[in-house]
Amino acid sequence: MARPKSFQPDEALDKAMGVFWERGFEGASIAELTEAMGINRFSLYDTFGDKRELFLKALDRYSERVVSENLGLLGRAVSLDDIGAFLRRIVDQPCPPNSARGCLMARCAMEGLEGDEDVASRIRRSTGRLHEAYQGALRRARERGELAAGVRIPDAAWTLVMLQRGLIAMDMDPPPARAVRASIRATLDALRA
Repeated sequence: MARPKSFQPDEALDKAMGVFWERGFEGASIAELTEAMGINRFSLYDTFGDKRELFLKALDRYSERVVSENLGLLGRAVSLDDIGAFLRRIVDQPCPPNSARGCLMARCAMEGLEGDEDVASRIRRSTGRLHEAYQGALRRARERGELAAGVRIPDAAWTLVMLQRGLIAMDMDPPPARAVRASIRATLDALRA
């Protein structure tokens, strides 16, 4: 009979997600992961598989928690001003000092992990969900009469996805907040009726 686990797998997975988020896949060692998770190597391998399997589970957890929370916020946007407020959150709520978290999915792409089909499919799914959420917000803004007549919602949504990803990518060496806010404003003004 198997012994009961002396740790909570969900809590350990959250901690592993934090390590991968901070250090990336390549930068996270098994020793750092087991220390953060509060488990030994055997428990890691027995419960989560190897480092890659743990990483994929952490990406799924990130999508289920962090991405879904952000999409929920964007899902409440009904105006261009709401979209702007959502984007400004990235600037106004920076990561803690000595932390360069940004977006775990974006970090995967920057590490070149999109060459791994399992990782790539998760990045595509996350990006697709973000694009859909921006399209929904833009449709609601159009219903309010805020979008210029020639704005194609799918194209505008991709512009916003790229702006958001760019803001996140610059998290380690951010430009002045004033410049970021001006970029957000200029992008949204180009869409405004």
